[in-house]
Amino acid sequence: MKALGTIGVSGNLRLKVIRANGPGLRWHLMNRLRWSFIFGWLFSSFAKTISKFTRIMTVTSRLSLRAFRFEDESFRQEWIRVTRLLNEALANENAESVAHYMREQKRLEAMRVATEYGIVGYRVVTDAGVAFLVDAWQGILEPEIMRYHALGIDDTPGEAVGDVALQLEITTQYTPDNTRATGTLAEAAANIFRSVATNTMSDATAAVVEHGLMSQAATGGGTLWDRTVFAVVNLAIGDSLQSTYEATFNSGG
Repeated sequence: MKALGTIGVSGNLRLKVIRANGPGLRWHLMNRLRWSFIFGWLFSSFAKTISKFTRIMTVTSRLSLRAFRFEDESFRQEWIRVTRLLNEALANENAESVAHYMREQKRLEAMRVATEYGIVGYRVVTDAGVAFLVDAWQGILEPEIMRYHALGIDDTPGEAVGDVALQLEITTQYTPDNTRATGTLAEAAANIFRSVATNTMSDATAAVVEHGLMSQAATGGGTLWDRTVFAVVNLAIGDSLQSTYEATFNSGG
């Protein structure tokens, strides 16, 4: 006796796009209605047009932000405890404990919630930054050292080409203290330089309103390539701010 039959297999696939939450309409209005943002956007667009029709090269910049915050206070307190133990292990040069607490720290940080701020400003490459580029072209210094992301808490006055530092840079809030985050070195397109870095608040809160791309990791020095101010982004202990800086070199053609 033979038994015959058929088996049918079917299934359904559903996709859902999950995007980071934004800071809300009020924050976007506060930021985008600033004259600095408006002029930056207008001049950035105008510079690209100038390059296209006059064949004069121009450089434009823009800064995007994303924050990572603990919504559960118990996770924040556990992060603070683990970070303290990690620092003790580092001081004691205990490699096994360092590896353990670094894993625990990353596990806790993965529980934070992202807030996408998007593009927050288009200003401004400084005179000091241009002089740095000329020196780098001569081989006096290495161009790739311009990769450190600085954060500050004073937006008055606004950006100016004569700026040589942030108005009031944070110090001990950095992780580690007095050390700016190291940015990546990449290209978003053939003519766009991109650097991405994440600064984490170690032991104090910060109301961040300015960002700078600098040539050294240690606070208190280095060359400022670009400074951008924006509406306040409040960060508590254990929160992080990811900054993405892009410089576009518009060719004369």
